[in-house]
Amino acid sequence: MQREPLLFPGTWQPLPGAEGMSIYPFFGKPDSTCSNLCLIDTGSEFVMVDCGTNVQQLETVVRLIGEIPGGLSRPVFLFVTHCHVDHCYPLLSGSPLDTLRLLVAAEEEGAAAMAGGDVHLTLGELFRKSVQPHPIAIPLLCRGDRGRERIIDLSGCGTVRLGGGAPSGEGSPGPVSQHVWLPSGTCITVYHTPGHTPDSICIRAGSVLFCGDVIFAMSPGVAGIAGFSREDLIASARNLLDLLETGTVSVWYPGHGDPLDSPAMAAALRKLEKEARAVTDIHSFDLSRLEESRDHALDVLEEADRLFGIIGGRLLSLSFLLETLGEETEAGRLREMLDISAADSVLCDFHQFCTDVREGRRVEILLVMKAVQVLRKLRRSLYCEELQEVVDSSLLWRAERLLEEFLATSRDIPRNPAPDAVDLLSLLETLVASTRSPPVSDEAFISAADDPEAFRKALVARLAFFPPLPELFLDMDHPEEGVPPIRSDRFRLFDSLMALLEDLEASGFREARLGIRQQARAVDLVIQAGCKGANPGLPPASVRRHRRRFRLCGGDLFLSPGEGGLTCTISFEAAEQEKGR
Repeated sequence: MQREPLLFPGTWQPLPGAEGMSIYPFFGKPDSTCSNLCLIDTGSEFVMVDCGTNVQQLETVVRLIGEIPGGLSRPVFLFVTHCHVDHCYPLLSGSPLDTLRLLVAAEEEGAAAMAGGDVHLTLGELFRKSVQPHPIAIPLLCRGDRGRERIIDLSGCGTVRLGGGAPSGEGSPGPVSQHVWLPSGTCITVYHTPGHTPDSICIRAGSVLFCGDVIFAMSPGVAGIAGFSREDLIASARNLLDLLETGTVSVWYPGHGDPLDSPAMAAALRKLEKEARAVTDIHSFDLSRLEESRDHALDVLEEADRLFGIIGGRLLSLSFLLETLGEETEAGRLREMLDISAADSVLCDFHQFCTDVREGRRVEILLVMKAVQVLRKLRRSLYCEELQEVVDSSLLWRAERLLEEFLATSRDIPRNPAPDAVDLLSLLETLVASTRSPPVSDEAFISAADDPEAFRKALVARLAFFPPLPELFLDMDHPEEGVPPIRSDRFRLFDSLMALLEDLEASGFREARLGIRQQARAVDLVIQAGCKGANPGLPPASVRRHRRRFRLCGGDLFLSPGEGGLTCTISFEAAEQEKGR
């Protein structure tokens, strides 16, 4: 059963929890470049929460105020949930709001950033926007406010009285709060909820709480931005859960997307707290991280294109073979496993998004967020047990890793690159064997003949097998002496080696010999790739991608071009041997 909306966008309606006050909400599909905004008519003045960046919306706000008798002569109090440009850029650049009797209220630190035109804390730097200083009439939650009242004279607009900052309930847990009594006597309550930024606040009018970006603070491309604090975020999530328990809030209005009811908000806050506690070290997301994440996002697009093309092609080829064998039902089932057209649509959309970024129509930081959305959509399409029966597991594993690796880059989460002691010789032997042998042996195929279901699975698996390196002859040298295990992740390393060998084959190399050598505490995996004719090489983007992959495996990749070939050396730290062995 469809629920009644908590608030209706684009229309005046009673403000929940407040008699005689009306609210006109603006919200819809989440947009990282423009926050939600909201206009409230108290009957004597107007309250806005955030102002977004959409000029048409701001023109609508001015029109709505002008339609109310005497509206343009009333003061408009703009409360800013935090100073990021997607929430307040019109203040810092000029906008239709300049025609109103506008009075801005913001937490003390954010107020200083906006008043000083700070491109760092406002994220003007990351969003590639210049910012101009804007005066803040009402600094909130100032350090000297605790335990006392403060009155601000607004020069012809009356006075605002601020209650002393204190926990939400005397002697009880909860966020630090402050009451703001407007000239009419209307009370707006603000809660300090740092973590996403040091100036983040939630604003309560009636029983609606405008909660800014607190629930998005752990998102890739968001976690680690200027002013981010994991410890403060955990405390704020806890405090808001405590506030939720009081029952004073019925509608939770985030800075992006639709309003939430209390159960949905509770779930979002618990998820936020869990994510923040799980990730113990997040580095700063600055311009250099943005550029690295942008390059990784473009690499991800190329890799996803190729992987889904291979997986889709193999499913279609296999279904055709089964049809020719009279297995129409099985062929139809295979075609339904992966929605190729849906995956193509998602990837085409991402291509267009990248073009918009390159041509300056969108900012780079949005590419990071978009890449996460795309990968999650593609990842969901791979969650099918039957798909794993007919597609090379290394391809599915690599597709699964795309999101994980990209999240590690965009959040810059330090990984333990070496959870296991890996026997490199055994891994290489398995890799070489996997390129030559089908997943179902002749003996197993014959023995399944008396069981129709087992025979069906064996037949599909045999038909589905494609040699992963059909044009690359792969061999290996066995070391004369024992080699210590290396510190790495066996599955990730296997996947990364296969991806490198595939790129070598695609670049024109026709043979590759794998070897191992030990130097002091390092163990090197050496790939001697050869070719006939002109000496090929790997494209720079491919080299960058492989170096990133092997760093996540605990290794460093070095390339040495030579006469008629290329030497790829991946150097690892040797794992410590157990005593007595």
